[in-house]
Amino acid sequence: MKIHARKRIIPALWRIALYLTLLTLPAVPAPALAKTFLNIAILKEPKNLNPFQPGDAWTKRVIQLIYQPLYLVDPDSQTLIPWLAQDQPVYDPESRTVTFHLREMRWDDGEEFTAEDVVFTGELFKKLRIPRYHAYWEPVEKMVAADKRTIRMTIRKPTAIFARRTLTSWVIQKKQWEPLVRRAEALLSGSGDSNPSEAIEERQREAALKMIQSHMVSDPVGLGPFKIASRKKGAYILLEKNDHFFGQGKNIAGRVLGPYIDGVLFKIYGTLSGATLALKKGEVDFLWKGISHAFVKELVQNPHISVPMTLDEGYRYLGFNLRKPPMSDPDFRRAVAYLINKDFIVKRILHDHGQRLDTFIPPSNTFYYNPDTPAYGKGMDRKRRTQEAYAILTARGYQWEVPPLNAEGSLQKGKGLTMPDGKAMGRLTLITPPAHYDTEMAASGQAIQEWLGEFGIPVSWDSTAFANLIRQVKVDQDFDMFILSWRGLSLDPDYLRRFFHSAYNLPNQWNFSGYHTDRFDRLAEMQMQALDLKERRRMVMRLQNLLSRDLPAIPLYVPHQMEGVRTDRFTGWVKEVGGVGNIWTFCMLRPVQQN
Repeated sequence: MKIHARKRIIPALWRIALYLTLLTLPAVPAPALAKTFLNIAILKEPKNLNPFQPGDAWTKRVIQLIYQPLYLVDPDSQTLIPWLAQDQPVYDPESRTVTFHLREMRWDDGEEFTAEDVVFTGELFKKLRIPRYHAYWEPVEKMVAADKRTIRMTIRKPTAIFARRTLTSWVIQKKQWEPLVRRAEALLSGSGDSNPSEAIEERQREAALKMIQSHMVSDPVGLGPFKIASRKKGAYILLEKNDHFFGQGKNIAGRVLGPYIDGVLFKIYGTLSGATLALKKGEVDFLWKGISHAFVKELVQNPHISVPMTLDEGYRYLGFNLRKPPMSDPDFRRAVAYLINKDFIVKRILHDHGQRLDTFIPPSNTFYYNPDTPAYGKGMDRKRRTQEAYAILTARGYQWEVPPLNAEGSLQKGKGLTMPDGKAMGRLTLITPPAHYDTEMAASGQAIQEWLGEFGIPVSWDSTAFANLIRQVKVDQDFDMFILSWRGLSLDPDYLRRFFHSAYNLPNQWNFSGYHTDRFDRLAEMQMQALDLKERRRMVMRLQNLLSRDLPAIPLYVPHQMEGVRTDRFTGWVKEVGGVGNIWTFCMLRPVQQN
């Protein structure tokens, strides 16, 4: 087994980091020098602050302080916390209406926030079928602003997805977006045909959606604790305290909110090592979800730096293309599951900064996580795992020219594997992102290739540029196996439906593997509609059992989310699911009182 050590390159990385940091140290705007600003290191500059554009993780971290949702979900109880809303939604079964009220507040430009903004946003999600959000707003038949602060929605029926996804959507300002939306809506009837075909309607909708998503937003108007103050391309984005923030001084979910700082300065660094060095030197206060395993040991020795660790909201997994053999054979997939040593990956590749995963919801989601699914190969040595995989495939009719176990039952390198139909198994390809994109996924792919090769399954490992990998898997559906990650998963488990329901087994949809069973589809649809949380939880547990039996993918591990924070400048970091970079932290941070 050759898993390349990285210790040799760390000194070189630090030298490069120092050079890059000195070259690209962001010029600090004058206001930040006179006030108490939280300095955050980010690795990539958000090019567009448009919430409708499928942005990268760094963009989302900036705009989550600006655009705000109606409700938040408590991670433990799954109950709704009123945020822009001021009370719990009330359902009237006779009229099928849901009614709730909004807090009295203003947008960060001083304009009044009203129910018209909410109705405008929801209608946009529905009319242009905004990806992801359209599915959440589909249950809504009608929306009205009963008055300035009262929303009344008519829904088909109350469902968990409505409460946990529709009502947790963010809101845009009607005044800022209405001119653009009206131009986009004009495209919906742009052909001049009074009775356009479905194909024409779809092209019109795509053109309208593209207009919305590609619109450049550099000065967003929001309701969050901070607002855009200034930015310098390639250097920084400065957010200042929003004096109109509705939560200022209010007790929400047991916390009296600020913000208690003057603003947030996002400094843009080109490399993780450069950003880490900046944290070490005290030039930044927070490295958001970015500490490399290689630097943790050194950073925690600094008395002024803390590295909070939480289990990630997502996980890394091995995916199969079930559209072709042998990946279409569930016994083949189970054999592969036994051959993968997840504990080795966690210990040797993640350096114990993570946890093996044997189900399809990460353990950070405590309400829906199922700890009792089959744990293939757990606690077994290589010989025992090989025996289990060999027994599965021989019973299925696979044969070897040289089996992975000799006549005495000892391990040997397998060779010449043929499938039950007598055809020789061709060489399979396992694609992963390159090491510079994600070292751990690349190293896991290399290890899995070697384990399968020793068993006699011919596999080539292909480190592929991320954009090309996504095109192969999501668009072209031309692959054998791949390793990818689901990041930032919602606390709502409906993503299982999107990832594995047969309706999403289409190019550019989320069922990458092509999984299709009627039993799963029915249960996935039922959990989406279930209103009783306990009943829904039981359904989600069953979904995880089904997936763990069929294995359209193999969950590998959940990494630790490691964020670096300076404790000598700020106090009040709130550790939650997904780390300390959450809305509560930004509303609760206070400067450390200096003696």
